[in-house]
Formats: sequence, structure tokens, C-alpha cells
Amino acid sequence: MKQADKGKILSLDVGTKKTGVAVSDAERQMAFMRPEIFHAGNPELLNAIKEILLRENISTILVGMPFSLSGGLAVNKNHILELIDDLKKLKVEVKTMDERFTSKIAAGRSSISEEDDSQAALVLLETYLRIKA
Repeated sequence: MKQADKGKILSLDVGTKKTGVAVSDAERQMAFMRPEIFHAGNPELLNAIKEILLRENISTILVGMPFSLSGGLAVNKNHILELIDDLKKLKVEVKTMDERFTSKIAAGRSSISEEDDSQAALVLLETYLRIKA
């Protein structure tokens, strides 16, 4: 594993009021759900992410991109693009990944609907880890 491929990954399933969160271990072998972040918008979400970066010693952020079935970016998702621009200023690697179907898979995994967004972030991260293995 290259040095750039080490360190924890923070996975985000970004919403307008609630964002799902998952974190990998430093060896990037396992993924763990974290509590969802409830926020009023990007500034509040960015502050919460900064706290996670420090607390968890994150080296990479993985942001789920909401593509439509036709392959284009889903409508009204400018807040995600703006968040990605802000995240890139934090001196941490930022990657994006297609998140189509993660919410559907997550809903099938959990009987607690309040966890669906973090489950989706977990599915996204687990998929990323499998692809990169």
C-alpha cells in the first residue's frame, strides 16, 4: 500500500439538513458508521466536518455524488459542489464517488430510518474500499 493510500477515510452522504457519516480504520480495511450530522446548511456542516477531521485524524474525504440514472448530476445538488470546493481548502485529499443506489441498499440494512444516511455513507465507503483493495 502506497503512503498516499494510508490513513482514515471520512465518507459523507450529504443532504441539505442531514449528512450521513462513516469512517474507515487507518489501514483502510474496515468501515464504521458514525452519528449523522444535523445541520442548517454548508457552513454548519463544514464546522462539524472539521471537528471530525481533527478527532478522527482523517487523511481523505469521500463525498457521495448524487447522479441520476441517466448519468447526470441530480438536480438541486449545488450545495454538494460548493461543499466539495470548501473541503478542498482543508488540506485533506477529497475524492468523489457515484452514490446511486447507496440509500436503497442502506434502507434494506437498517430498521432504524434515522440511521439511513449514515448507512448510505457506510455503503459508499465499503464499496470504495472494495474497489481499491
